[in-house]
Amino acid sequence: MRCFVKLYLKRDDVEHILECLYERLHIWEATIEYIETGYCQSADCIEECSDPQEAIANKNYYQYVISNIEKQKETQENDYEEKI
Repeated sequence: MRCFVKLYLKRDDVEHILECLYERLHIWEATIEYIETGYCQSADCIEECSDPQEAIANKNYYQYVISNIEKQKETQENDYEEKI
């Protein structure tokens, strides 16, 4: 059974969280690039990972979380605008 947490955060806080998640996503993308090519031009650091499936799964998970947060944020912003 999945548990959900309902958070009430300032918009700036959500933007900062998204910024950090995008950075983690970028690092996993760079890790995949390094695993596939042996070098990485897209980032200064990569994760300690040699399994491409693990790296892809982590990248996909970050994309999933980011997408969910952005959708919820957009829905709330649209609801707020309709009330004005």
